[in-house]
Amino acid sequence: MSTHSKNSRVKRILSLDGGGIRGTLSAKILVEIEKALQTHYQDPLYRLGDFFDLVGGTSTGSILAAGIAKGLSTTDLLSLYELDGVNIFQKHWLAQIPGLRKLYNQYDPTNLEKKLLEVFQETTLGDSTLKCYLSITTKNATTGQTRFFDNNQESYLYSENSQVKLRDIVRASSAAPTFFPPHRFTIGQRAYEFIDGGVSLYNNPSFQLFLQAYEKDKLGWEVGADKLLLVSIGTGFAYENIPVGKAANYTALDWAPYLVTRLMDDANVGQNQILQLISYQPNRFARKTNKVVKEQTFPHVDAEKLKDKFLTYYRFNASFEESRLKALGLSPSPQQLKALKKMDCVDQINFLQQIGAEVAKEQFDIDRFEGFL
Repeated sequence: MSTHSKNSRVKRILSLDGGGIRGTLSAKILVEIEKALQTHYQDPLYRLGDFFDLVGGTSTGSILAAGIAKGLSTTDLLSLYELDGVNIFQKHWLAQIPGLRKLYNQYDPTNLEKKLLEVFQETTLGDSTLKCYLSITTKNATTGQTRFFDNNQESYLYSENSQVKLRDIVRASSAAPTFFPPHRFTIGQRAYEFIDGGVSLYNNPSFQLFLQAYEKDKLGWEVGADKLLLVSIGTGFAYENIPVGKAANYTALDWAPYLVTRLMDDANVGQNQILQLISYQPNRFARKTNKVVKEQTFPHVDAEKLKDKFLTYYRFNASFEESRLKALGLSPSPQQLKALKKMDCVDQINFLQQIGAEVAKEQFDIDRFEGFL
């Protein structure tokens, strides 16, 4: 594991939401952040894994998190979505039969598993070449418990976790019910089946990552607005309206995908609200004015504003509402607005990149990392 920043006074955490192919948006934001860091450090080979001490993700965020920990460039990670997104979301043949499409998982996991094998090969969670601490959220369907796979050697689960292949953990974290089937693999001497970590409170794993950093029996890092930075990146969001009278006729098959998506959205909101309560957020983006509220950042800010704050926190995300996208300078069609509400909108990969680029331009600046560079 790299020691680039592990002995520094400050620590940095990166949290990556789940959201299917909408991870394209996150990947584009990450590309812009990595470019800015490369310019700052005057090193074209500088990677996010060199900057962040702990990287965590759920579902599509687990792909990005594992890739960053492995040392992949964000440009390469974005290419996964650009070049392989359509192939990964290949309809299962049973799901193409009109009368059966709601009874089976929509997508065949074969292409996803092939790509994960190609990218991560035989790398295990305990591999010493990983650049930073890594945490991936899954749901153990066998036991009914949320399971966090991390490579902290002090963890009581490390001895069994360390031998698990990254590709199995990522595949498990990405097994969204109704989209992909559960993924089965062995931990120690016992086999388990896992589903998407987003089927929990941690589709946005930000607060869990903070706890892993803070708790003394885990990483035990020192906290404070001048000591701990957490950057959280979303995959976009949009609320789905059900016309009055239509919901009354929904069957269990109609509610299943709705409930999965809404659970993820609500979890994202909850995690963000918790982090806002305990953190300092300099230069916070003001949605009403579409401008950045300029506030002097650490270390020059009045110490009173840092009092009782556990960390400095930034959340980069975008609403898919028409007015919000237009404020970003984009012109979405009605078809695009409808498509973006789905986590498998592979026909919108290019548009998702455009949104990510505009979000980064609007909400991110290297000055926001002042005091943590």
